[in-house]
Amino acid sequence: MKIMSHYMCIDVTTIRPRMIVEIDEVGNIKDLLSLDEMSHEPAATIFTDGVISGELLTPVSINPETDAFSAIAACTRPIHIGERNKLLIWKELDLAARKFTPQTCFYDLCSYAF
Repeated sequence: MKIMSHYMCIDVTTIRPRMIVEIDEVGNIKDLLSLDEMSHEPAATIFTDGVISGELLTPVSINPETDAFSAIAACTRPIHIGERNKLLIWKELDLAARKFTPQTCFYDLCSYAF
């Protein structure tokens, strides 16, 4: 399964736009692909709005004054190829301003994508 979003929080210092995560049938991360480095979107890619991150390690304060990308990176597990990680999709963010909104929420990515 391949899922793409506006942004992906790979680790605390790496937040990249237009990324695709490829997940195998048991939930391991097979690959991370940048759509900007490809000539075409791979077949059977599911697109979802928001930010993909690793699983939540510590609670996050969803404060509209906070830089959402930094807050997400600080409280989630890094995404590494070959590892199993309960990926999340963060929805209802102000992506242009990189801010949380009062409606911001997150879901298990694999459950949400189906």
